[in-house]
Amino acid sequence: MVHGFSRIAELGADNETYKYAIEWLKQLCTVVAANQMWWGEPLVNLSFDSEIVFEWWHETKKLTVYILGNTAEYIKVWGTDIENEMEDGTSSSPAELTALWKWLVS
Repeated sequence: MVHGFSRIAELGADNETYKYAIEWLKQLCTVVAANQMWWGEPLVNLSFDSEIVFEWWHETKKLTVYILGNTAEYIKVWGTDIENEMEDGTSSSPAELTALWKWLVS
C-alpha cells in the first residue's frame, strides 16, 4: 500500500464518515426507487482527507459527492467552463437528494 492512502474498509464500521455515507446512499437509493429514475453504480473512492467520494456520469453530466463526517457536498459538472458549467453545494434532505438526482438524469 502506498503511504498516505487507505481503503474505505480501514475506516471501520464505527467511523462517522463511513456511517453517514452508508445512510446518505440508502436515502438516495430510496429517492431513486420512489421516483423510478435511472440508477447507475457510482465510482467510490477515498480522498487523502478520508472523505468518501461517490461519482456518477450520465450522458454529458457528472455528479461528484464528497462525504466527510455528517456532511455531503457535491459538484455538478455539465461542461468545461468552470464559471458557467459547474455548481457546488450540500445535499442531505430527501428533497435536496431528489433535486440533485433529477438534475443528473434530466
